[in-house]
Amino acid sequence: MRALHKALDRITSVFAEISGSLFGIVVIVVIVNIIGRSFFNTPVRGAIEIVQLGVLLCAGIVLSRTGFDNRHIAVTFFVEKLPTRGKAVTVALGKLICTAVFGVISFLFVLEIPKAIQLNKLTDTFRFPFEYLYIVLMVSFTMATIIFAYQFFLAIRIAITGKLIAGVDEPEEKKTDDSGPNEL
Repeated sequence: MRALHKALDRITSVFAEISGSLFGIVVIVVIVNIIGRSFFNTPVRGAIEIVQLGVLLCAGIVLSRTGFDNRHIAVTFFVEKLPTRGKAVTVALGKLICTAVFGVISFLFVLEIPKAIQLNKLTDTFRFPFEYLYIVLMVSFTMATIIFAYQFFLAIRIAITGKLIAGVDEPEEKKTDDSGPNEL
């Protein structure tokens, strides 16, 4: 179980690095476009397309890391009052729903890839083939599906046994302080 956990951690870390780099490129394009428009009256060709597709890919690629780290938005006022097994059942239900939703989205991307190839769908400015975008998003959403399925099985195991596994279920000690200004 720990080996699978470490492998998923490494893979999603790479996804996060790719997404962060891509987002950095998007930010640079926006800054250069603003400077070019304001001072030189020459905007960056295709800046809108780069920003639209870049943000889409950034969000899609980093999705699996967000799920792996449980850094999604959670409303815990009801769940926190439950015992360990009750929490695990509630979490398992949520993870099962996420697994189904992301699995369906992945499957829809799989269906769109041959259509994009057949119709020769291209982006407007750079004439970049859509099938490559669909492939990246399909891989990202498939990885998110795997992450949520993995977390579903962890939650089911906790619901059955009532025990956590150190290093997998329990959060690791934070090495840095990422608390906000209002937290103690």
